[in-house]
Amino acid sequence: MRWIKIKKLKNYNWRILSAILTGIILILFYILQSFFKFQLPEKDLVLKILIGLSVTSIILLLYPKLKLLTNNIKKKIEQLSIKKILLILFSLLLGVLLSYSMSKFILLPFFSEKTIVFINIIIIIITVYIILLKEEEIDYILFKESDVKGNDRYYSESSPKIIDTSAIIDGRIFEVYKNNFIDGILIVPRFVLEELQNVADSDRELKRKKGR
Repeated sequence: MRWIKIKKLKNYNWRILSAILTGIILILFYILQSFFKFQLPEKDLVLKILIGLSVTSIILLLYPKLKLLTNNIKKKIEQLSIKKILLILFSLLLGVLLSYSMSKFILLPFFSEKTIVFINIIIIIITVYIILLKEEEIDYILFKESDVKGNDRYYSESSPKIIDTSAIIDGRIFEVYKNNFIDGILIVPRFVLEELQNVADSDRELKRKKGR
């Protein structure tokens, strides 16, 4: 634990030192330029150097936050099912088609190009939001109804599954079922529920947590 604190302190000091060094470099640059009175070949070169150094300093200072953000995004993407990823891609495609159609036939005579780009982005975001909001209904219309109407054999061959106490306590069975890796109906017998209640009311803390 102490080693971790020392490591964090070193990283924090290193970021502060990087920002200080960047400021010192900028000050020295202006001092040398005014002392020797040399002119740069391009006026934009100074601006490019300043922007580059500023961006580098900001990235160094915000690196831990950016790393945490990318890790969180990666975890969220890993948790997405293939069906949801396809739904997001479909909603993006639909949003692009809608925004293109509106900008070409409706918005173009009345708005500037920059305004149209902004409106297109809003249309795409709203389209994705609405489709994801109605995900369960779309899933039912596209998959469940077609299974009920045109795939009776699927339901006849899918026998009910009885879930025991250990599977419920483990917790992963519901994620597996939600992603359609298990077909049929899940049945939890009454004696399993009673056993779970006994585990939840246990005197042992670890066992009680598992039951709850």
